[in-house]
Order: sequence, then structure tokens, then C-alpha cells
Amino acid sequence: AVHPESYRWADHAGSHGGHFGGLAVCAGDPKVAICSSDMGACITRDAGENWDVIHTTSNDNNKTFAGYGMEVTTCYGAVFKPDDPNWVLALYTDMGMFRSENYGASWCRSLDGAPRNGKSNLWNSVYNAVFDPNKTDIVCIVHTSKHDLPYKWDGMNASCNEGYVSKSSDGGRNFSPSSEGLPVNTLPRSEEHTS
Repeated sequence: AVHPESYRWADHAGSHGGHFGGLAVCAGDPKVAICSSDMGACITRDAGENWDVIHTTSNDNNKTFAGYGMEVTTCYGAVFKPDDPNWVLALYTDMGMFRSENYGASWCRSLDGAPRNGKSNLWNSVYNAVFDPNKTDIVCIVHTSKHDLPYKWDGMNASCNEGYVSKSSDGGRNFSPSSEGLPVNTLPRSEEHTS
């Protein structure tokens, strides 16, 4: 069942919900998964029987809804911490990255320490995050000022193509630049080499 505050996947065209972007399944608890789309993300905690839109609250017995933007903004995906099913990172355009440490019940922005200001807002979009499978507090992200890669690539506009790799040693709470030796350019993906 899709909860009333969620979007029916069959009704995506011309309304909220968007196109399917990815599915992240928690290795520590495979009943937990996040489905991302170009209009937000949904989470299940019961192997897909029920889905809730991330960060949307229903009011008045599901007659009105309140949110903070996560439910109507492109979510590029989600990454669960390998050894903790409560810990998940959600990657967004225009809003950066959010972290939940409580099974997706609440979310906070999570980019402290990552380079922010270049020619434009480098916290605009986070396209990928990779946890080190052996040292699960280490996570690397790729973030950029470029909105909606690869859908709106503007290879000629250098001011929109700034990007960085940043690294966290505390599971994504705090970051530091990790792009030494790389060009300051948009990188939509990172590989699974975090050391």
C-alpha cells in the first residue's frame, strides 16, 4: 500500500513522483529500502509493502501535508552505512545531502566542512556517496554547483562545472576536501576506492 502522503507511482506523468532514479536496499536489514526519483524519494521498512515519502508530514487525517522540500526535489539516490541500517545518506540536487541516523524517521543536512563557495554554491548537488566497506565511518562524496547532471550538461559553461570530492571520517557528519590532484570540475560519480 502506498500511504496517502506518498505518491502513486503510476501517476508520475505531469505530477509529483517523477521518474524512477534508483533503489538502495539496506544490507543490514533488507526490509528497508529507499526508491529515489526526480521528484523526491520514498522509504519502505517492510520490504515494499508500504512506502512513505521522505520528510513529508500529514495533517488533518491526511487532508493536508507539510514538508521541507525533500519530497519535491530530485533525489539521486541513497546510501546506507554498511554496518548500521539506521544510518542513511540521501543525495539531492539543489539541496545537497541529508543524513538520517534513525531509520529515516528524521533528516538533517549533512555537508559541514565540504568546500562550499567557489564561483557558485558547491553544496548545490551531491551525486554520489561511497562508504568504505572496511572502515564504515569513512565516506566520500562528489558534490558540485551543477544542477541536474547528466540531464542538463553544459560543458561550455566553466562557472557551472566546479566540483569536488570530499571525505568524512565520522559517517558523513563532517567533511574535508579530498580532491587534491584532481581538476576542480564536475564529477557525477565516484568509484568505490575510498582510502
